Amino acid sequence: MSLLSPDIRIALTPGLVAVAASRLYREAQVAEGGDALAVLGDLLGSLQLRGRARVVLSHELARVWLLPAPAVRLSAGEMKGWVHEHLKKQFGDAVEDWRSVWQPAPPGQPVLTGAIEAGWLAALQQTLSQHGLKPVAVEPWLAPACLRLPAALGRGAVWLALAEPGRITLARLEQGVFRVLRSSRISGDPATALAGMVARESLRADLDDQSPVWLESVQIQGDWRGNGGLDVRRAASAQSGLAPMLGG
Repeated sequence: MSLLSPDIRIALTPGLVAVAASRLYREAQVAEGGDALAVLGDLLGSLQLRGRARVVLSHELARVWLLPAPAVRLSAGEMKGWVHEHLKKQFGDAVEDWRSVWQPAPPGQPVLTGAIEAGWLAALQQTLSQHGLKPVAVEPWLAPACLRLPAALGRGAVWLALAEPGRITLARLEQGVFRVLRSSRISGDPATALAGMVARESLRADLDDQSPVWLESVQIQGDWRGNGGLDVRRAASAQSGLAPMLGG
């Protein structure tokens, strides 16, 4: 590993936090209604780690959307304003308290966008700093998941599903380009919920194919192949806890 590479990886969900470094992997539960950042601070204090860290957030903590393509080419500054106004139309004044980011896209292609509550992000950064860590990236689970599956997601038409307790994030990619992205709260059987999401998004986008569904999941189990006739392919079937979010 390069000396310039962050070898400390952190994953955060509302109910569980995990820290990985070299051969080390530790998890800590968050009590119902508890503070994930406080639990992270206690875990980091016990591990005595120092250096650069990459932080991956569940989609309960980092929201993601696929915004329609702007009508004209925009500069970076114009894009910032465009994303802000687009989200404000959907969510109102709540966006004033969000820290938004987006992935540059060629003209005519939709824009992958994410947001984290700004006060919470500042508290996360303070927690890391207090324990000798400097974040080199704080990103939603979707980002590293796509990096781990470049070959699978770049061929033809595929779905990518990221499942966590109470939420599934579903993306449709065609030749590696995002065409659909939906992150929804779920209840009941997660496999049934996934099949329903794929059916609804296929109907909305007028899709009639049987594209494979690449799946990563944390903290939930399901008979993923037994619902809706989906061709589900597990991206990280042998991993437990939050390891799939961290890629190891």
